[in-house]
Amino acid sequence: MAQQSHTSDHISRRQLLTALGGTVVVGAIATPFGFDTNRIEVNEDTLHLDNFDADGIKIAVISDLHSETQDGLKRCSQAFDLASRAKPDVVVMPGDFATRGYEHTKEILRQTFELMGMFSCPVLVTHGNHDYGMTGNKRDGRKSRVIEAMRHSNVIHLPNQIHKFQGLTFWGIDDAVVGNDRYDYFDGAVPKNTVVLLHEPDVVDRVPKGCSLMISGHTHGGQICLPFGIPITGPPLGKKYFSGFYSHTPTALFVSKGIGVTTGFRYCCPPEVNILTLRRA
Repeated sequence: MAQQSHTSDHISRRQLLTALGGTVVVGAIATPFGFDTNRIEVNEDTLHLDNFDADGIKIAVISDLHSETQDGLKRCSQAFDLASRAKPDVVVMPGDFATRGYEHTKEILRQTFELMGMFSCPVLVTHGNHDYGMTGNKRDGRKSRVIEAMRHSNVIHLPNQIHKFQGLTFWGIDDAVVGNDRYDYFDGAVPKNTVVLLHEPDVVDRVPKGCSLMISGHTHGGQICLPFGIPITGPPLGKKYFSGFYSHTPTALFVSKGIGVTTGFRYCCPPEVNILTLRRA
């Protein structure tokens, strides 16, 4: 069995009320320290995986950039620099480069992808729901702006496609919220050492058996949390698995809190760059 290093589950009503009761006291003391929007953490984990023998490969995960403002661009620059210092073998970004898709954000997106040129290793990317302009039932042309920005960069885009690197098969599956996710790339058995990149974590049970790991984002770890990082709620297809490593899922799952925001700030939930070292179980 894959070995578990961190899990997050739904909180019970009693836990919620207890935490809320303490929020007044804790908030009065620690509110200035609870706003974590620009305090990026670098969190390192070693994951022991089934059906895996590419021992020791190091992956940097940078999710949910939401880079459409100057502040967002600065946060991306900081995150990329932190990830680069870890000297990963490969960088993966499982979606949500955009947020609102306004016309003036095209230049910010272009600069964001240009910054990715600092990496000396492959950068593998997939789409998230915001990249399609899909937070309700309407789309606003965001995907075309993200695709345009990608074309002028060195990233490897994997919309329901694979990329083989150092004995691993990276399988990018397109966004599930918009219904573009496909799971039939392989006619037969899934190859050993297959790592899936899929934005929404709650669809992990749709992934074919035999994959070693699925890497997701989408939840922002809750983004606005109770003290001690307890999530209050999550987005569609991001309500069961909030952050960290889950070994008990049908395919081992890692969920990044990401670095961006959609509501302007984070509380008790700092952004993170994840450095994962993969080992055989």
